[in-house]
Amino acid sequence: MRKRVFAAAGLAGLIGAGTALAGQPCLRMDLIDGWGTHDAHAVVINDRFGRRYLVSVTGWCRDIEYGFGLSVHNFGDMPMSCVERGDWVVSHGGGVDHVPGVRCFITKVEPYTPEMEKAFREQKDAARKAKAAPPPPPAP
Repeated sequence: MRKRVFAAAGLAGLIGAGTALAGQPCLRMDLIDGWGTHDAHAVVINDRFGRRYLVSVTGWCRDIEYGFGLSVHNFGDMPMSCVERGDWVVSHGGGVDHVPGVRCFITKVEPYTPEMEKAFREQKDAARKAKAAPPPPPAP
């Protein structure tokens, strides 16, 4: 009887290995189904269920905006685990310096909401308009 209880507990632990704590988002490694750049400090990763996550990385992640591919890694490469702080992404291809991908450590993973996307687009449009605006005339 005792062996069955331990076996059931072990199986439950394996099944639940890819789930986050209650209320926490979980981007499982084995469910990643696409990505796009947000800026030099973050990427948006999609899972197979259409959920989107904003994954922030440390510092300036060189060439992440121009990479042709992205891989996500964790210690042990457990496919059913959640992507979390301390894991890393590597951008592949793109850049101009022909340096192999650099590890960019993940600092935060959060659901990418439509409100976040709208605010980011507005911010980017405002920056683009400010850059395209003609310079003020010289003072007399």
